Amino acid sequence: MRNSVAELNHYNLVLNSKEVLRDQSVQIELGLTYALVGLSGSGKTQTLRSLAGLNEAAPNPEHRRKIFLSQDDLLFSWLSVFDNLKLISKNEKPIVDWLEKLDLIQYRNYFPYQLSTGIKHRISLIRAFLSEAQVIFLDEAFSKLDYINRKILYEIVFDYCRLNKVSLVLASHDLEDVLFKCDRVMFQSAKTKNITFIEDIAAGEQERMALREKIKTLFEQDFHYLKAHL
Repeated sequence: MRNSVAELNHYNLVLNSKEVLRDQSVQIELGLTYALVGLSGSGKTQTLRSLAGLNEAAPNPEHRRKIFLSQDDLLFSWLSVFDNLKLISKNEKPIVDWLEKLDLIQYRNYFPYQLSTGIKHRISLIRAFLSEAQVIFLDEAFSKLDYINRKILYEIVFDYCRLNKVSLVLASHDLEDVLFKCDRVMFQSAKTKNITFIEDIAAGEQERMALREKIKTLFEQDFHYLKAHL
């Protein structure tokens, strides 16, 4: 078994008097990539935040470096691109290397308001890579982007994680977006408020098609449950 880089054991979460997660148990293993799928409002974001140690009473071992990226770029508006990145790394060489690798070196002195959404997300990714985190959490981080830019950024992230044996957990409600790029898929149920399904993603096309249908069924069951309880 690989080393665990993040986990929840029978974890419960209540926010603003509302039960969000119930008896949530999941383990993220070193070097694997995970797709966390489920309907909007099923608790995917809070599961990721809890795994990242950002929620109350969530475990956050100090020896595990984690980074959480959401749809917001989280760049400081009063700092240039280069100065934003220097907050993560005092060594300027890896900053320059990453800017050149992602063809962004010409933006080093720009401020966030001068950048497109796609470029800001690329800068946020560089921040994540410079942090040398052992696990990266993406909460639908690229959902505001068009298909081409989304695909490019996913390829960058997956290549980085696999080359450096970094764990990746990304949340999405879009199966086609992420499902078959990952090693494992997890389904977050709105009914039970926890992950009810975890399965390795096989390489064979027939097995993948069967897995897609299985997950679609889970989506439909959750949808009918929510519809009945409106």
